Amino acid sequence: MEWLRRTNLTTGLKGAAFLPSIDEFDIDATRHGKWGPWLTAGKDAEEAIEAAKGVNRWLFYEDVMRSGRLASTATPGMHVYILRMLRSAAVNVQRPTFVDAGCGTGFLLQAWLLMAGADARAIGLELDALTAAQALWHLHHPEAVGIGLAASVHGATVHVGDALSPDVRKLGLREGTVDAINVGLAVDHIGALEPLARLLRAGGLMSAPLCKTQQPADMPQDKCAARFRILSKGIEGTLSPQPSDPDIDVRFIRGMVSAPHSIRKNSQLPRPRQRMARHLAISPA
Repeated sequence: MEWLRRTNLTTGLKGAAFLPSIDEFDIDATRHGKWGPWLTAGKDAEEAIEAAKGVNRWLFYEDVMRSGRLASTATPGMHVYILRMLRSAAVNVQRPTFVDAGCGTGFLLQAWLLMAGADARAIGLELDALTAAQALWHLHHPEAVGIGLAASVHGATVHVGDALSPDVRKLGLREGTVDAINVGLAVDHIGALEPLARLLRAGGLMSAPLCKTQQPADMPQDKCAARFRILSKGIEGTLSPQPSDPDIDVRFIRGMVSAPHSIRKNSQLPRPRQRMARHLAISPA
């Protein structure tokens, strides 16, 4: 972090559509922001922060800065909070499996692998093939994690498909085998999460934003004021809020069932990543 402050690379990113402050890369600062009350103490918080600090956030964020597509990522505080709240689902599990439905840049996938251990699995779902290709490229980059850290890229996959209606077979999963799921899109009601809930094992955890019934008059149609919930799957198969769920106010992109987006023409993505994106686009999940 001190190196980044000294070099101030964000000011040298020519042609960038979005230039964040250096604090956007300061994981330690998440203890003092909106999400701080849940990140200041405890084993889950410590492990989540340590994992997030091990990921090269600059690498995972560079495409966002160049394109200005802020919807493909979240704040550092939210990322660490999600890891902290889902970590218990990976404890004492032989091969902790995580699905990020709407994985964006892939940051949470990489952080889960560091946090959950060498045998962990992280599976991303992304509707847009370009974003999915970027995530996969990030995960396989030799500088994806810090020096001395081992990233098990073999445990990470990214699929193009509808995050809210996954094809279990194409994801290489069986229903009831996933330990934790993050939903990167807001839904109007908990029933919209049922296809994802079928992936979870009993006792598995899900983080998801649920749109409020009443919305501000000036809220864009593709967004909503939501409550960020931590849900647990019961033995009867239903989702219910965790007793410790703080139920935090957020503003989120609305999720919609839709067909996968193919690679856009004249993309600014470098050619190696364009080839990866085309491969993903012809084999949607």
